[in-house]
Amino acid sequence: MKRLIQLSLFLIGIFCVFGMSAAAAGCFLLPDSYEITEGDALSIGTLYSIKERTKDVFSESKQSDESSVYEAEVSVLGVIPVKNVKISETARRQVVVSGTLCGLRIYSQGVTVVDTDTLLTSDGLKRPALDAGFQKGDVILKINEIEVNTAQEVSDAIERANGNVISFTIQRGDTQIILSLAPQYDQNTGTYRTGLWLRDSAAGIGTMTFYDPQTMTFGCLGHSVCDADTGQAINVRSGDVLTAVIQAVKKGGDGTAGEITGALGQKVLGSIYENSENGVYGTLTEKPTAYGIYPVANADEIKTGPAQVITSIDNNGPCAYTVEIENVNLSAENKDLLIRVTDTALLAATGGIVQGMSGSPLIQDGKFIGAVTHVFLDDHAKGYGISAPHMMSHADRVAEAKEAA
Repeated sequence: MKRLIQLSLFLIGIFCVFGMSAAAAGCFLLPDSYEITEGDALSIGTLYSIKERTKDVFSESKQSDESSVYEAEVSVLGVIPVKNVKISETARRQVVVSGTLCGLRIYSQGVTVVDTDTLLTSDGLKRPALDAGFQKGDVILKINEIEVNTAQEVSDAIERANGNVISFTIQRGDTQIILSLAPQYDQNTGTYRTGLWLRDSAAGIGTMTFYDPQTMTFGCLGHSVCDADTGQAINVRSGDVLTAVIQAVKKGGDGTAGEITGALGQKVLGSIYENSENGVYGTLTEKPTAYGIYPVANADEIKTGPAQVITSIDNNGPCAYTVEIENVNLSAENKDLLIRVTDTALLAATGGIVQGMSGSPLIQDGKFIGAVTHVFLDDHAKGYGISAPHMMSHADRVAEAKEAA
């Protein structure tokens, strides 16, 4: 019995020495403050633990970011006090998830060359635009140093030239070049022409992903709107996001993507400011149909496993369907997520992912984690998605630009 008491006292002594040493070390080595997101557990290792808050310090609120600051006690193994630390707990950002089909109408910065034509002149067949060096995908920015943004402005400048040489400022990739040509008299039309086929706008449909209820900035599509002939992303001069009506759903097959066909509605919901490889972004003046409000997932919370896609395949509004996140690679921009549709009802209706579904939001563990962007042509049940953090960064840039303007 005596030996047992001595052993117990010895062990208690060792624990006290160890605990006091750890407490002294913790006073110097552990930070005096921590930052966490609402709902996240704060862990500082197995040796130290944090007890519940001891007192509130202050709380502050600014727009969508609410935080509270409080003190909590750190102890060694929950027994020996070390010190009080300050913890800043930031409320999770929340967005309104939509999943509703929307219309997109974009007017380009400059005028895009989509093709060149052959003219019948008094000297035979001529291709003035091609001979002058114009290429498919060139963007005409200026004519004779005067900015142009519409095909009509280009046509008017050619008509005014009356056959005299015209100077074109062209954007080709990352380079600006100057091309010159003299319009030729086309005997078929009785007018001076250059043989340029031009486009200054594009329209289509996609899925509204989310909007921020505080700033009313929105994100949709998850990839860029591209010119149908050149395949290049359209540089936005201005644009509108509108309501849209679903007309039919066509399943994919034989290496071709399926499609949700629809028509642009009459109601303008907002303005488009950015058309990037990560989606279309702007601000809303009218609220689109919403599925619900969800917190935005942090990058480290997005994982493989079950999830839901929120999408519309008819005019009855968005619905949730089951999917599986098969891979997560947050360095791949608009192909961050590898997705497989597992919902039998969605597979029966669409065959999986179809055109028009791009931008359909993804929900996992009650959080907004991203949106659908692409479909695999050889397996329509599979596709890519963009992560929520990437979409939110673009939306925030639009909100900051609007506030600074």
